[in-house]
Amino acid sequence: MPATRPLGALATLALAGAAVVVLAAGEFAWTRTDTGEGVAVLALLLGWTLLAWAALVAASTAAVLLRRRPARAAEVVLLVAGTVLVVAAAAWFLPVGTGSGTG
Repeated sequence: MPATRPLGALATLALAGAAVVVLAAGEFAWTRTDTGEGVAVLALLLGWTLLAWAALVAASTAAVLLRRRPARAAEVVLLVAGTVLVVAAAAWFLPVGTGSGTG
């Protein structure tokens, strides 16, 4: 069996990390700067798009890992880390219900 690289797990981690950075920048632009609303909205939409792709890649990678036995420990750890980052970002940057009635 040829050696495989944990590309799906790495992609999940990279996409989720990029989503967190973009969502944080969008929230910063929305609440703490005088930039136009369009910049913040664009950043938030891009961040949520990246987060959605991270979730899709994580799900497909998990499906592949469940079919392939034995799964490499490093790949499982990277996938779990990426999935935790996706869940944490989705919980931290809620899409609705935050910030209403402030300012």
